[in-house]
Amino acid sequence: MEAVVSRKTRLTLLLTAVTSMGCSGDATVLFPECTGPSCASSSGGGGVGGGSDGGGTGGAAGGACMEPAPITLAEFDGYAFDYLSIALDAGNIYYAMGNQGSRVWRVDKNGGEPDTLLALSQEWVTSLAVDDAYVYVTIVTFPDADTDHNELVRIPKTGGAPETLTASEYYADALIADATSLYWRDWEFHTNQSRLMKLPKAGGDATILFDGYFDGISMDDERLYVASAVGAVSVLPKQGGALSVVVDGENVPFSVCADSSSLYWATNDNRIRTIAKTGGGGAHDVLLAQGIVRTLVVRDERMIWAEWSEPTIDSARLLESKTDGSAVRVIASMQANPAAVSSDSSDVYWLDMGHFSFEGTSADPASHALLKACH
Repeated sequence: MEAVVSRKTRLTLLLTAVTSMGCSGDATVLFPECTGPSCASSSGGGGVGGGSDGGGTGGAAGGACMEPAPITLAEFDGYAFDYLSIALDAGNIYYAMGNQGSRVWRVDKNGGEPDTLLALSQEWVTSLAVDDAYVYVTIVTFPDADTDHNELVRIPKTGGAPETLTASEYYADALIADATSLYWRDWEFHTNQSRLMKLPKAGGDATILFDGYFDGISMDDERLYVASAVGAVSVLPKQGGALSVVVDGENVPFSVCADSSSLYWATNDNRIRTIAKTGGGGAHDVLLAQGIVRTLVVRDERMIWAEWSEPTIDSARLLESKTDGSAVRVIASMQANPAAVSSDSSDVYWLDMGHFSFEGTSADPASHALLKACH
């Protein structure tokens, strides 16, 4: 127990980097204009604001949607600084709490009683992904104060015991999936080095695509994108090959995302930035947030992000805009910490880490919630 508590303390310092590592592996969808009973029309109002170097227009346009009414789908108890993960399929939400006594649940998008797919005693669930047949989960254990051990497992959606696909002596997270393969980050605490890993779903050995340091993973049909705290956003082929820097000199880029033509990321100075995948034209601001940016998700023509106006309880907001920074709209305010976010064509889903405070510790009890609201 002592080793686990010690590790929880030092992992708390990495919360910003790992609560939402890049974009989830859900299928890209087009965000429609706001519709539905919880989204009334408004006559305009100010937005977050454009970038300082010509990147975005900022501000909510007239006729933009007012803040919708979030719906609580589930509540569950845990600890402050839990690792929270979320993934979607056509009809269900899969979500996980990572700490001692980790759980993976499934609940219908319209609500109902959640099903428990995985229950652990001491292991930590750090990330998850889904496809048509399975739920994939990275699980981390701490044999002693200096050692991490991870397993990548899959759970049949129809039910059954988890099957271990691969394991290593590293900390694993940031799991994403495409039609044929799984990708994730192996992280070594003592050297602060990361490995971008790949495993075919059909079976075989895990391979190292890149060995270095990075904080987030995103992908398109052919390429993987990573952000590094040393200031680079880079690309490499899914089949392996040389890592190429798309842009350098960024202020601690994280939560890198990709759409059909561009890359997006958040920075340590509360900006959301973008560049063409080719690197042409240089990077520029999409918008300057009003608070500390945490989570960024891009889905085709819109992006969703979480921000804190100040480091206090219930000061966070979840917002969305078009990818040029226009039509900014608040999805939810008075949130504790929207630590994991995903979306489909009609709704946004997120996990709010309850009673979160920078002054808290990883041993503090907390009540978390799974919520949704319309676009």
